[in-house]
Amino acid sequence: MTYGYIFGPTSTGSGCPALWSQLYPYNGSANWGNGIQLVQNDTASNPVIAAGANILGNPFMSEAQRNGAMLEVFGQAAASQMRQTYGDDFIDPMDPEYSKKVGEKLTRAGLEASLPEMTQGIDSTISQLEALKKNPDASEEEKEKLQEEIDKLKDLKEQVKELQEELKKPDADVDAIKEKADELKKEIKDNNKELETLVKDICKNIQERKAEAAQNGESDDSEGSGSGASNSGRTSGSSNGSTPALREMTSAEKSNVIKTMNTIREAIYGAGTNYSDDDNGLYQTFYDDSRVNANNIIELIDKWNNTIGKNESHFADHDPLGMIESIMEDCEGKQKVEIGTRIIDLLTDRAEADGILDKVEGEIMEAKASLSPNFLWWRSSKKIALAINKLVTKIKNLEKDMKTEEAQKKDDAKKEADAVKAKIVDDAKAEFFQDWKDATGQDITALPSKIKVEIEGKKTVFKCRVNGKDYKASSYAELEKKLKRDGVDIKTLS
Repeated sequence: MTYGYIFGPTSTGSGCPALWSQLYPYNGSANWGNGIQLVQNDTASNPVIAAGANILGNPFMSEAQRNGAMLEVFGQAAASQMRQTYGDDFIDPMDPEYSKKVGEKLTRAGLEASLPEMTQGIDSTISQLEALKKNPDASEEEKEKLQEEIDKLKDLKEQVKELQEELKKPDADVDAIKEKADELKKEIKDNNKELETLVKDICKNIQERKAEAAQNGESDDSEGSGSGASNSGRTSGSSNGSTPALREMTSAEKSNVIKTMNTIREAIYGAGTNYSDDDNGLYQTFYDDSRVNANNIIELIDKWNNTIGKNESHFADHDPLGMIESIMEDCEGKQKVEIGTRIIDLLTDRAEADGILDKVEGEIMEAKASLSPNFLWWRSSKKIALAINKLVTKIKNLEKDMKTEEAQKKDDAKKEADAVKAKIVDDAKAEFFQDWKDATGQDITALPSKIKVEIEGKKTVFKCRVNGKDYKASSYAELEKKLKRDGVDIKTLS
């Protein structure tokens, strides 16, 4: 079937048979009267290419008309194929409302991702408040305030879930949902700022009450403020140590470190960086005292370096520098300063709480200096990582020395206490031996095998078991009297 002619030089240009034979196997060509005759191959015809060839071969169309026609033909063909592949999800680029529909689709996709994240963030905050509420050192008034905030967050969560359900409808007003979502996001952000102040105040009050109880000699069996509910800076009084160096982290605090570590990794993993896009951005995470604070900053860095960052390094000329290196490589100039400053400040607070600030002042100054640009705005991630890691290592070594010293003090105290007890026992035995001699006329240098001496409270007592009965007395005379009452001669116990 002949469907068009092209006139022109047959050796080169638009009239060359070799040029049009490239349409095979869809079409054939023949040289006929100094023109190219295009012939459709009915067994392998492709209407799109055939239509395109017809447009190219039309001598009555200008170049502009030819380009427009070609765009329409191939655009419609592509759109048809895309409809078959993607169905209702496909938006035809030729649609006059293409931009609007694409915008709605992108907005819908963004909401489908952000709304679940909002509910997850609310759930995380609720769990932290619940943990703090369970703290036995929190007052009833503080627990009531926390419950009020929990109820408020649950209400916000329900509003977010309502938006999620509305978004599932095919005819949903996406722009209206986004507007409401933005309002809720702002409300949640403002509420979190107020919560931060409330939690800090409650944690401060708890620590003050615990410190006061410790000074009064009262026991403290609580485990701190729960997961992620510690105050920023330091916790100087705790049930298992008076400084960060000497205290042991609770299971809830260890769990918080792992969760925070994974949040940080998600923020920098893959293409791009979530610096402050949402509540799980780098900035929000590091400046959230419930997740990163002076009590856990070193443990967080160590946990990362021993797991995620153990074999990772952005540089080929040195060993892996762990968490600090990974974060700095994903941050821009100002971001490096903000995150680096936060980490250094927390380490400074930790050193101050440990009482070793004067021993790390040089490393702190060096770490702060590393945040300055090397040239114009550029800051070296390697330089920052090395400086901060140096500060971390110095604090860790000093804390290790503190633990060793504390263990030695406890060991010395135990030995001293044991020595005092031994002397008390020896004095009691000596008095018992003398009483025995006075009563029997016999010298003994050891207690009879059935008689034991023990310390109960601040007293020494002599105990024995005879004929299935237990006896206890504070002296030889008292024990002899009790045994004699039951017909037992104390001399027979030797």
